Amino acid sequence: MKLLGLVIAVLGWLLAIMSVKLASPPAQIICALAGFTVALIGVLGVLNAAHLKDAIWKS
Repeated sequence: MKLLGLVIAVLGWLLAIMSVKLASPPAQIICALAGFTVALIGVLGVLNAAHLKDAIWKS
């Protein structure tokens, strides 16, 4: 689960970086926002949930 969260976060980051190659500014903004959203879902959704499963205060 942690590896999946990391992969999703990196893919979102790469999507945001790839927005630089687009020609039109609105497309760049949409692509960058989509990349940031995917990265946030990976970090706050998947990675955080995996971390909370094995949290030190739950043992």
